[in-house]
Amino acid sequence: MKAIEIKNANFAYDRDPVLRDLNLTLMNKEKITIIGGNGVGKTTLIKVIIGELKLKSGQIKIFEEDLNINSLKKIGYVPQSQKENLYTFPISVKELVTLQLYESMGMIKIPRKIHYDKTMELLKKMNLEKYADYPLRDLSGGLRQRVVITRALMNNPEILIFDEPTSGVDENSKRQFAKTIEDLNTNFDVSIILITHELDWVKNNLQMDRFYELKKGGLELVTV
Repeated sequence: MKAIEIKNANFAYDRDPVLRDLNLTLMNKEKITIIGGNGVGKTTLIKVIIGELKLKSGQIKIFEEDLNINSLKKIGYVPQSQKENLYTFPISVKELVTLQLYESMGMIKIPRKIHYDKTMELLKKMNLEKYADYPLRDLSGGLRQRVVITRALMNNPEILIFDEPTSGVDENSKRQFAKTIEDLNTNFDVSIILITHELDWVKNNLQMDRFYELKKGGLELVTV
């Protein structure tokens, strides 16, 4: 089954075209990498997939369903680590991950035992159980990133989108990210889109099914 299908996608900021008749098919449980330089539209592509921006023309389907509130719930998004404002905020790992269940907390929006139980179950699955009560800001960069990925998994997404996960992090954090992707392949049935400019590192450290380059508003298959 097709996890994501994009047909003839066009998007422009005012009169500046960014995406031009872009097409992409991501199959269920498939893992692809999209590379591209600064300013080519990688972030824009993410935003139209997760519903933050609306296409000028074209179509996006998630598991054969048009983009809507229900289909968007099937997507988990992991932003660039430096875009997270949480790393200096006094919040524990367990609290941060549980906040992803905000919509299911009822009118009062206070986590209950059922929410914390689900959090602890997932933290255990991601080998983070012992860090549950640690302040997020006290963890290493690699562990913080793993926590943010765990947060994205809380609503059982079928697709995960990573935005520059290895940008601005040290080698140890990159190794931990590679281990996390390996664990995702083993323990979770998810399709993956990884946006990056570090093609060499990805092809040498991760098992991806296909590589694309975003340029001139479209996607071209890359042979590696």
